[in-house]
Amino acid sequence: MLNNYLIIGLVPYLLLLLNWLRGIQRLGIISNSSKRGINQACSIVIAFRNEQNQLGKLVESLKAQNLDRNQLEVLFIDDHSEDDGFNLLKEVCLNNKRFHLHKLENGKGKKAAIRKGVELAKHELIITTDADCRFNEDWASTLLTNFVAQKLDFLTAPVSFYGNSFWSKLFNIEQGALMAATAGSIGNSNGFICNGANMMFRKADYLKLSNKDLKAELASGDDVFLLHALKKLKGKHARFSFLKDRKATVRTGFPDSLHLFIEQRLRWAKKSKAYDDRDAWVQSAILVSASLLQLFALVLFLMNYISLSHLLFVFLLKYLGDIVLLSAVKPWFKLKGLFPNSILLAILYPLYSLLIAFLSLFYHPKWKGRKA
Repeated sequence: MLNNYLIIGLVPYLLLLLNWLRGIQRLGIISNSSKRGINQACSIVIAFRNEQNQLGKLVESLKAQNLDRNQLEVLFIDDHSEDDGFNLLKEVCLNNKRFHLHKLENGKGKKAAIRKGVELAKHELIITTDADCRFNEDWASTLLTNFVAQKLDFLTAPVSFYGNSFWSKLFNIEQGALMAATAGSIGNSNGFICNGANMMFRKADYLKLSNKDLKAELASGDDVFLLHALKKLKGKHARFSFLKDRKATVRTGFPDSLHLFIEQRLRWAKKSKAYDDRDAWVQSAILVSASLLQLFALVLFLMNYISLSHLLFVFLLKYLGDIVLLSAVKPWFKLKGLFPNSILLAILYPLYSLLIAFLSLFYHPKWKGRKA
């Protein structure tokens, strides 16, 4: 009897994955070769703090963008850096008229820096990314072409880890699953997560949102709270999309240590407590319940209430659902060592995810030298 209950308990999770798969299939894509909308222009806003060692690669990626000079401007907003990043960019901006550098004078934090950048932007269409990111020469033009051609209000696209370390490869599998959840939910018009390293929206819409709408009191969440606020603002007329195109991918650095990675995940978990979006609560609850069910099955096995074969069946059933979902993102999201890494992650994930959820209740992680 317990075995049947465990299987039934996974049904909401498997239905959610199926729904995401349908959402991914619904997403449209405009070929960049068509150059539709290429007469439009955009502003890239980058908030940075203590990123001196990352800025060189970022600048190289930005200089390589294949948009004309009058189609692109880049605004760097320094959020009270304590290293030499500002001076480094000051020299860069003197030699490139598309680049503009500003200091955040009033307020502090990434959200305040992004708001200043959006306010200063001369173009209506805004792209945001992070200072530790890299991208190919077609990145901005691919986003711009699709945003304009599809007449969108909000667009996000893949974000992956670069690097060849064991941990970066392992958790890039989780990142792929997050991209699938992002794409699938947005494709179903109930988006609940996104990544601020690769977003595009309209300046006019952003400026209609208050600090309260964007949860400015929280250090993180510049991405998901913007998504939730824009959903409320645009209502039934919202036109949101996820771009399933490797040309639109942003690659970000894996945290320098496992400790910093855990702190990153703790920041993400803590901000979820401030969600006021129904779609976010429902889909997040289903995800957490699946991990709880796996741990419950393990406890039942250790107490001899179910057999090893039944325990393995529960894990295998969830794993197969995850693999099907991850296979759907492979055409536009690079996954190294999918099967061996996904098996290991499937074993670790229930304990890892619930440990993060538990620690987020009382542990206060730091971010850029500040409490998050």
